[in-house]
This record gives sequence, C-alpha cells and structure tokens, in this order.
Amino acid sequence: MKKASQIYREELKDRSRAESLAKSVGIENSIDAIDKMYDLASGTIGHKWDIGEKTPRTDHIRKAMGKDYPDSALIASTFTDTVVAGLDELLDQDLEKAERLSYVMTEVASIGKLVGNDLGLTRKQRDVIGKYFYDTIMMIAGMEVNYSNLVRNIENEDKFLKLAKEFYGSRAAVMDVFIQLPLIELDYDMRKKEVKNIIEVARRNRAIGMNRKDIYDRQIDIKNNTRTPYTEQKGKKLRCYGRKLANEFLEELNSYKFKDTKLQKFKNNFYKMSQEEIRRI
Repeated sequence: MKKASQIYREELKDRSRAESLAKSVGIENSIDAIDKMYDLASGTIGHKWDIGEKTPRTDHIRKAMGKDYPDSALIASTFTDTVVAGLDELLDQDLEKAERLSYVMTEVASIGKLVGNDLGLTRKQRDVIGKYFYDTIMMIAGMEVNYSNLVRNIENEDKFLKLAKEFYGSRAAVMDVFIQLPLIELDYDMRKKEVKNIIEVARRNRAIGMNRKDIYDRQIDIKNNTRTPYTEQKGKKLRCYGRKLANEFLEELNSYKFKDTKLQKFKNNFYKMSQEEIRRI
C-alpha cells in the first residue's frame, strides 16, 4: 500500500502547467527555480509524514477501512491532507522564514492542484472538499479561540472534563472529509443516518488521538504559546484527566451499531484503534 507521502510527491512531479506558463511569459530561465519550489513544497509535509512526526489523516482512515478503502479517493484525500497539515504548522509552530515559506508553498501547490482540477477530481469530491474548507475548518478555528480561553485555570474536574470534551469533540470534525471522500466513492449516501453515524465514530476516534497527543505535546505547546486544555494542567492530573476523557469518547464510539456490515466493520476497527491510543496515555 502506497503511503500518502509517496502519492503526493508523485502527483507533484507534473510541473508542465507551471513550466508552460513560464515559457509563455518569456521567463524560461526561471524553470529551474520553479522546479526547486515544487521540490520544497513536496518535501515539507511528506518528510514529516515519512519520519512519523505527523500522521496523514488519509492513512488513518485507510487503516480503519482496510481493503475496502477505494483507490479513487486517494488523490483527493491526500492533497486535502497536505493543506490541513500545512495549516496546522503555519498556525501552531514558531517557524523560521525559510521553513514558513516551505509550508506556504505546500499550501499553494496543493490548493492549486485541488481547485485547478489538475487531479481530475469528480464533482462530488470537489463539492465535499469545498464545503469542508468553507464550513468545517472555519468552525474549528473559531471554536479553538473560544475554548482555549475557557479552559484556562479550571480546578474543578467535572467542569474541566466537560469543556475539554467539547473542545476535542469539535476539533475532531477535522476528520470529516477524510472519511466522506472514500464513502462517496463507495456509493454511500451522506444523508443516511448510518453514514452520518460512521462519521461520528471517526470523530470520536480522532478526539481520543488528539487528547493523547496534547498530553504528550504539552511542553512544546507551552513553548509555542499554543493553548490546549492540558497546557493549564500539571502533574498527575494530566494522565488522569486524559484517560477519563478518552474513555468517555470510547464509550460513545462503541454505542453506535450498524446494520450495514461494512460500516460495522469500519466501526470495529475504529474501536480497536481507539483502544490502542488509550493504552498509550
């Protein structure tokens, strides 16, 4: 199974449109520079995926779906993945100028491929990606600003867990497009209740992973002035709160039942993956 980083790099090898444009405006001598910029873009996120510093959301869903994941969703999902990963880095990290440029180039290259339809995406794929960036990503950004202020200096455990659950439950919507794209290719109707429910399952699985990651990234987040529920907590509370929160999400995930055998199989895999995450807290 090809990794998301391989798929991304292979697609970015086609620089024909950029090179053709350079020739048409009389700047053929800039083609080498254009190639270097593409190499910069393809190497930035791909490298972090390769070394395990970041995990592609696409590969996460592929793990849950196994052999049922449709190849026809891979390109759309992978390029959407790079845009979201690049946004994370631009917003969360204290980057040097050259490093920031590399992430900007990643964004430009990926978005250009998506909206320019160089990738040959279907109308349904483009629609769900467009809705994701216009609605879901904007909702998550607004929520993070609001909740990062609310969870500061909360000593009451119940209140903290309630707010933290809302925080991670909302942020987990970042996974929506990555399960919607393969479901569309498998001819599932996004309006059906069971399809909406498997998206909820994927969200809870993602919430558990984000919860665990923020516990272990606490010092990095403090250094980068990135607020999470755990940047305000100390000592034994971190893992204690983290496990309680993760188990609440796991219980909700497990409550979903599916008549569709394929969706039930996906849910079972998400459950096992979530258990693995909790064991690592």
